[in-house]
Amino acid sequence: MGKEGGVNRRFVGRAVAVALALTVGGVACSSGGDKTKASGSSSAPEDHRVPAAEVSAGLGKIDSIAGQVGLAASADAKAAKDLDAGIEPAWQAVEGTVRANDKDLYIRFEDDFAALTKAAAAGDGPRAQQASADIADAVKAYLAKFPG
Repeated sequence: MGKEGGVNRRFVGRAVAVALALTVGGVACSSGGDKTKASGSSSAPEDHRVPAAEVSAGLGKIDSIAGQVGLAASADAKAAKDLDAGIEPAWQAVEGTVRANDKDLYIRFEDDFAALTKAAAAGDGPRAQQASADIADAVKAYLAKFPG
């Protein structure tokens, strides 16, 4: 790891800049509403089922955000926290299907998200990167069992 320090810092700086741009763009482009709430439905996200392709896309988005959080945590805790906030909406869209298909992986995702949130809030880069790697592993494990 010692030899990679200069490269990682440049990469982290670029990743933070890109992530912040994506975050600002995502807020500007947001539709601003959850269809289940708009229709008056009181079903929990865990009860919502979506097609496999939607789960695959959602987990890909989560994996990407988690990677950005992992990189940003060392450089900018506020940016990491802001990025981390993007995981929950993406997770809510797919968590019901993940839970129905594999309760153990569902719990693993929940635990990994909690670890990432805690590390991001603390600005703990190494722990955030580990949590991000754990999330990536969970995504791979889920998609190996339930390809989209």
